Amino acid sequence: MSQIKEWTLRISQANQEQLLLITYEILVSAIDELKDYLEKKDLANYKKKVRHTQKILNYLMNTLDMSYEISYDLLSLYLYLHKLLVQASISMDKKVIEGAEKILKIIQKGFIEACELEVDNDSESIMINSQKVYAGLTYGKGALQEVVLDYANRGLEA
Repeated sequence: MSQIKEWTLRISQANQEQLLLITYEILVSAIDELKDYLEKKDLANYKKKVRHTQKILNYLMNTLDMSYEISYDLLSLYLYLHKLLVQASISMDKKVIEGAEKILKIIQKGFIEACELEVDNDSESIMINSQKVYAGLTYGKGALQEVVLDYANRGLEA
């Protein structure tokens, strides 16, 4: 299964904490792709991926709940990461990207640990009207096969 399909499936079944962790996975993956494009000297895709990575950071900044003091610290870190991405876009220096990745992975690790400590970890999926996905082994193939049961009322409920 492709990475995007996997994320899409996980997002459709995720609660609020899981969505944050998935967003960080997507961001780390985007930074990995940045390094790959830089090594391949694929400058067009490199520039596109820098903009994409900045959009993800902007999303994280916009979704901060500023009623908590820690949100201001996170905002400062996100702004610094954004600054590093601008610098990486101009200088095309792999060390700048690796520095941003190192900071991002520390933040991600902190959120993973916080989510593991969360008492109310069994909150419901945010997408309450999405398809349910069941996974199991099929006969003969020995591979994990996903089955989506059709749900007739998948649209918005009024």
